[in-house]
Amino acid sequence: MTLTADRNAPNRYSDKSSKKVANHRVVKQLAKRASGLTGELRGKYGSVSNAPGTDPATQEKICADAALHTFKQNLRNKYLASERRRHFRDADTRLLKAQFDGTNSTSTVGDMSLVRPTKYNLLERGLVVRLIYD
Repeated sequence: MTLTADRNAPNRYSDKSSKKVANHRVVKQLAKRASGLTGELRGKYGSVSNAPGTDPATQEKICADAALHTFKQNLRNKYLASERRRHFRDADTRLLKAQFDGTNSTSTVGDMSLVRPTKYNLLERGLVVRLIYD
């Protein structure tokens, strides 16, 4: 299987990964820093948009927001890549096991839906599956 051939492969990171990103120690630190700068600018100027661009706190806020966004995006990409690696590492094994067990066409194995059970044309192919799982 190739990385783009499997329509069951994860394309978005999961809710579990989303919670990991939100609860990450560095994300919390960066969010706290950005929030503190937002409060400081709101206290001085009434809103962040009213703050002049030349104010050092405004520049620091822009950098803090950028750092937070970049770090969160890198974590999301890391978790998605991990989920895709896990999927492709296990997908072939799940598919072979389902074929060996004779799973019908409408059932699912894990998160992978099967098109239909395989009818082997050559006896040797069926034997290979049995050898792998016996």
